[in-house]
Amino acid sequence: MALLGILTGCVSTELLVTNRAGTGVHIYSAHTKIVTTIPPGVTAAVPHTSGEMVVINQRDEIWEYGNIQTLVAEATRRRHHVSLHVTISTNGSLVLPSGHHIDPVRKKTSPH
Repeated sequence: MALLGILTGCVSTELLVTNRAGTGVHIYSAHTKIVTTIPPGVTAAVPHTSGEMVVINQRDEIWEYGNIQTLVAEATRRRHHVSLHVTISTNGSLVLPSGHHIDPVRKKTSPH
């Protein structure tokens, strides 16, 4: 019975990222240690709850974000599942459903 209580209390969280960066992007979640690749114009789920994120695009630009939270008022909640839809723009800004922007805390260009 205790196991059932623990299992029903679990909530999966994710960012639903729409890639409008103009190139493919690789998104790394420091929370889950997972890299998700998203082609241009595609929306994909990135497992993430909170913490730092790094985006590397196909122009070798690196965008680093501070504490990105999934459990916010704008998130969509379903039983045992929370999703926050964000759009990543060409300048690396993450756009929330409200139109609020989250800019990278650091931008770098990978040396060749």
